[in-house]
Amino acid sequence: MGTILSVENEEYFDGEFPLFFKQKDGKSAIDVCISHNQIRSVNMIIHYITKYQNSYVFSHLFEHNLIEMIFKGADLTELLNSEIFNYTFDFDDWPSTHPNTEKMSHPYNGSFFRLNYAYPNVFKNIFD
Repeated sequence: MGTILSVENEEYFDGEFPLFFKQKDGKSAIDVCISHNQIRSVNMIIHYITKYQNSYVFSHLFEHNLIEMIFKGADLTELLNSEIFNYTFDFDDWPSTHPNTEKMSHPYNGSFFRLNYAYPNVFKNIFD
């Protein structure tokens, strides 16, 4: 007997209807599996999510449990390479061009959606 996420059931899977989401208490099936050390189940859920719910809008499912998944040995390669954490935002007001083409990294702890307004403060050295 297989599980609901087994290969035999793939014909019923559809990305239009998300299977994994958070409950009212903020927990998801991933949190339950982690709390019961069901790493194989966590890996199956991650595989499903990256295949059928592969969008940045589902990143909230991993907001508070990513570190614990790392410590417990979950396979996160597929998740970290998915569009859940690697999405290119196309925003016209984003400062995307600058005469300095050197690649730069600077720390920023605020919301990604507010970074475009904080750009002059984060990259002070190129605005001076």
